[in-house]
Formats: sequence, structure tokens, C-alpha cells
Amino acid sequence: MKNRIFQLDDERGGAIKGEKKRKVLVVDDELFAREVYCQALAGAGFDILRAASCAEAQQRMEDHPADALLLDVELGDD
Repeated sequence: MKNRIFQLDDERGGAIKGEKKRKVLVVDDELFAREVYCQALAGAGFDILRAASCAEAQQRMEDHPADALLLDVELGDD
């Protein structure tokens, strides 16, 4: 895929002009970190899904597929 420059629609934030609003799944076992990421992304206009574990993230993706995933690389799941 070629590199593309996206222009965000000011009224729909998080959406590329002419496209639907983007949904991001934020996965972090630390509540504070998860909420900071969610607030920042929501402020940019993205729809947000939250999960505190890999199992919860998998269920969220099955129920409501997201366009992007923000994942804690040191997630404390066993």
C-alpha cells in the first residue's frame, strides 16, 4: 500500500473526509493509562472501545470490530 496523507474532517474528527468515524480499541490493564489514552482519542473524535485484558479485547473485537487497536505491549495477562 502506498503512503497516503489523510485529511481529517473537522466535524467528524477521527474520520477521513467522506468516510465513517473510526473506532479504536484501547487495551491496557492499568486503568489510569487506559483512560488517558481513551480521553485523548475521544477528544480527537474517535469512537472508543475499552478492554483491560486480552480476553476482554478479543470479546470486544468479536462483538464490535474496531478499525485500530492500541495495545499495552506489557499487558499483565497470564
